[in-house]
Amino acid sequence: MLEKIECAPYSAVFSAEYCAKSHEKANTPEAIKTMWRQKCRRCPAGAANLGTDQYIERSVLFGSKTCARCVRQSNRLVRGVVCVSCYNRELENATGLNKRGNPLQLVRHYRRASVTLETRSGETKERELKMVLSEDEAVRSIQLTEKDLLRITCVVLQ
Repeated sequence: MLEKIECAPYSAVFSAEYCAKSHEKANTPEAIKTMWRQKCRRCPAGAANLGTDQYIERSVLFGSKTCARCVRQSNRLVRGVVCVSCYNRELENATGLNKRGNPLQLVRHYRRASVTLETRSGETKERELKMVLSEDEAVRSIQLTEKDLLRITCVVLQ
C-alpha cells in the first residue's frame, strides 16, 4: 500500500514516491528555468520524502559570508558570525584602547542575548549569544548559523 501525502500548496493528495520525484525534478536547472512545479522546489515535505534537506528554504543569510553586525560581505567570519573588522573593534572595546594604545573615543556596549527559536521539526531551542550590539544582530547571527530554523520567537537582550 502506498503512503499518501496531503499537499496543501496544490490542494491534492499524492503518493510519497510521486511527491519525492516531483520535488527532485522541480529542482533541476530546466525546471527552475521553466518554473515547472514551483511550489515543490522548496517544500520541506518533498525534501523529507526524498530523504534530503538540500533544497529546503532557508534564511537568505544562511551560509552567506555576511557579517551579522555591519551587514557587509566578508571573506572571513570570526565565530562564523562577525567580520574581522567588527571583531577587532570588539577586542579594542574589551581593552578600552585602540591599536595605537590610545583610549577609545567611542565605547560600545556589548550585551548578552537569549534567543528562542523553533526548528522545522517542531523543537524549541534557546541559544545564548555573548557579544551583540543589538537585537537585529542577534537575529542575523541565528539566521547565519541555524540550519533547521523555522522562526525566531523571542529575543531578550541582557
